[in-house]
Amino acid sequence: MPDVKITGLTKRFGDVVAVDAMNLHVPEGSLTTFLGPSGCGKTTTLRMIAGLETPTEGEIAIGNEVVYRGGASIAPERRNIGMVFQSYAIWPHMTVFNNVAYPLQVRRRPRKEIRERTMQALATVRMTDLAERYPAQLSGGQQQRVAVARAIVFQPRILLFDEPLSNLDAKLREAMRIELRELQQRLGVTTLYVTHDQQEALAISDQVAVMDQGKIVQLDRPQSIYESPANKFVADFVGWTNFLRGTISDGTTVDIEGSAIRCRDTADLSRGAKAEVTVRPVDFRIGDEKRPGDNEIAGELRTSIYMGKYLICEVAIGANLVQAYADLNSNLKIGQRVMVRFQPDAVRVLKI
Repeated sequence: MPDVKITGLTKRFGDVVAVDAMNLHVPEGSLTTFLGPSGCGKTTTLRMIAGLETPTEGEIAIGNEVVYRGGASIAPERRNIGMVFQSYAIWPHMTVFNNVAYPLQVRRRPRKEIRERTMQALATVRMTDLAERYPAQLSGGQQQRVAVARAIVFQPRILLFDEPLSNLDAKLREAMRIELRELQQRLGVTTLYVTHDQQEALAISDQVAVMDQGKIVQLDRPQSIYESPANKFVADFVGWTNFLRGTISDGTTVDIEGSAIRCRDTADLSRGAKAEVTVRPVDFRIGDEKRPGDNEIAGELRTSIYMGKYLICEVAIGANLVQAYADLNSNLKIGQRVMVRFQPDAVRVLKI
């Protein structure tokens, strides 16, 4: 399977820059996710790769073939790309079999080949028993599988997914993301995936491109995106986190509300510089026995919410309001002074 290379890719709609000089390499056989809020340029980028949107500037290459450069563009139907849309876009008047077979029919493949490859694609998504049903007789998850089967039936060079799970309920969405990832790995096809769901991106990707205002602000492995965000936008968008403002004391310490908070490093900031610290709620603990090396900072308990096996608490630490975990047997009371504890490795220091 080919890789995908994007160089200086830009798209303007009048005065609005939807995609701003993007550079990206998607290794062959990998899955790269564009993650970001609505309007950040994710889908526009995907549509330019598919040939459904014309770039303003830049270059797109699939393997050794340049599909767009300097106004010269290869037509979408000649790019050999499979795409799954948010709405699935399957035809209601066609059976499941005919929906999946359609890409082969328009390519005028022999009838025997069409049947064999269509049934093989349906088997890949576990839909052979439903081949003669119509879309109205299918669940949302089954319709999504039909769209995927249609995208892979003609053996495309790359696969593009534009928020394919957004119309499913939460439980089905979790199951389908696992199925899509297993399918992509089994086929070994280079894949680009668009989503605004952080958990989805972290769960299925080899690399995540976090986008903001048309730019990739961080490109990395899911674990690195989550544990070492490049800036406040990434830290805030990817996962659930707290922010605390403080002042750099030295290379591994930040002063927050009079407490010396140790961390891995202070992002090369000089002594006395203002900084923002981010710590995930799961790393903040209230009422646990203090562990060796723990940071400890006092605050006032504002709220406590039962979450089954634990409590989610809001704690005021000076001017900061943070969320932290507590055990069910903590016997906490609103308004009481509590100690919030966390390990130095959980602290990320961001420049203001």
